[in-house]
Amino acid sequence: MTNPPIPLGRTIFEAGIFTQENQIVGKNRFDVERCMGFNAGHLAQGYTVAHLQMAPKYNDWTFRRYTQMYGHAADWDPEEMGEDTRTAEEALIANGYTVDTMKNEVMMMEFHTSGPKRLIKIIPTVNPTGWPQYPESAGAPQWILHHPLAMTVAAFVGPQDTYTI
Repeated sequence: MTNPPIPLGRTIFEAGIFTQENQIVGKNRFDVERCMGFNAGHLAQGYTVAHLQMAPKYNDWTFRRYTQMYGHAADWDPEEMGEDTRTAEEALIANGYTVDTMKNEVMMMEFHTSGPKRLIKIIPTVNPTGWPQYPESAGAPQWILHHPLAMTVAAFVGPQDTYTI
């Protein structure tokens, strides 16, 4: 087994995209890449899994685009309309959704710090290059943290390993 780049048990502070643990349990790096919308090879050197220590508060996060769509945009055809520069929340509002209600529902039903829906951050060992960075994938829920929150380094998944709890 490869040594983890960040010591297990260490508290780190990270921002950016986060998801739920049940989206990657039992998956190898290829399946995690496909599920989370990473380019093929993005996790070739492995990745670290960090558990959020507390659920994000209302103003800590915003919605991420749907991972099952190219560029993670649910309602935009780039061939017809060009690059979509709207945020996910702008797209939701444009489609008639009430973001405040949706955020409160997600926080209540989806944001957990234990159990199968535990909130996690996937930290690739190496930074990716190439385009598209987020190809069409399996539709895992993802959100964006706007500022670093405390997380505990829980696991390192090597290139040949499968993520287990």
